[in-house]
Amino acid sequence: MKMSGLLSRRNPELTGVAGTARVPRKGDVLPRRMSDKDIVFVSLDELSADDATTIVDSSPAYVVNVAKSAARTPRAAYRILASAGVPVLSGVTADDVVRLKDGDKVRIDEGTLWLGEHELATGLDSDASALMDSNADAETALVDSALSHYADAVEFLHVEHSLLLDGDGMPQLRVDFADQHVVIVSDGPGSAKELSDLKPFIREYRPIMIGVDAGANVLREAGIRADIVVGDARVMNDNVLRDAGEIVLAADRDGQCPSIERITALEVGAMTFPAAAPARDLAVLLAHHGDAAMIVTAGETAGLAEQYAEDGMSPSTSVVNMVVRDKLVPAHACSSLYRSRGGALVLAMLVLVVLAVVAAALIYQDQTTAVISWLVEQWNTFAMWVQGLFE
Repeated sequence: MKMSGLLSRRNPELTGVAGTARVPRKGDVLPRRMSDKDIVFVSLDELSADDATTIVDSSPAYVVNVAKSAARTPRAAYRILASAGVPVLSGVTADDVVRLKDGDKVRIDEGTLWLGEHELATGLDSDASALMDSNADAETALVDSALSHYADAVEFLHVEHSLLLDGDGMPQLRVDFADQHVVIVSDGPGSAKELSDLKPFIREYRPIMIGVDAGANVLREAGIRADIVVGDARVMNDNVLRDAGEIVLAADRDGQCPSIERITALEVGAMTFPAAAPARDLAVLLAHHGDAAMIVTAGETAGLAEQYAEDGMSPSTSVVNMVVRDKLVPAHACSSLYRSRGGALVLAMLVLVVLAVVAAALIYQDQTTAVISWLVEQWNTFAMWVQGLFE
């Protein structure tokens, strides 16, 4: 028997569209390379119009729309791919393709995604009409969610305006926030990474550290003691509660506090903060009404779709953020600015070292008068440059 005949019977010709998987690197929205022989894995909800045009120009064999969350965002990418007639497989989640690597050989057959002989996911082949309908549905859902969100925000403003504007009903803490930097850590996606990126900032400014709900555990895991913990003690570790400088328990407006029993069992002191807002907002208001200079928040999602999703940003948070907008800084922005400033300071120190070396060389050559004149001129130039770094 010929070997070729045996192989052909064991491996009958596969149907569908086969190609090379092109997967974006971490932090990117598009793969580094795409061609007409590739099957491109992207999240259409994250693509700009230019990104979608780049995909169309590469004429991929297929695009797999990998949903990163249940929330949907109406984007131009849907319209652009639909107009170009690019075949799209929808209904695939990030968990479905977690084992997929760039360069893998994959196949799509009647809505099913295959990696070799392994079925990864079953999605829905979306033609131009389906893509446009999907985008229209997302537009409607986003507007409806936003209207509901802001209606609840107005109600919160009506109920809690005295707390928002004057700090009425806030507990009195021993911690003095006046003119201090504050870092508030929630237990959101990426909170540990954001906290790690903030460590140079934390080392220099020694901010007041606040852990919110399970975000207090994130602080402890990073080796940082919480000056204050705010929220539900039932989700905080025992050691976190014992070591915290102060404990503020979130309670409803009637004073009911589900986590008071936990505190009683641990025999640690705590105070309640009754309000119609989540613990994160209570922490921000504590810092704001305590006259903190800057409030850095870590562990929060800020995407448009996530903000208005059912489990997204609380309507009260939208109002609180407006109240404290001149002090509020997202952690990723703070760490990015701090790194930029830190690099400039390192460069400034290097310039000073060079000036000192040149001055020493001139002094060694007994040119003292020339050295003094040269140093004055260079110092004035250097001082103006450093001043420009902080303007």
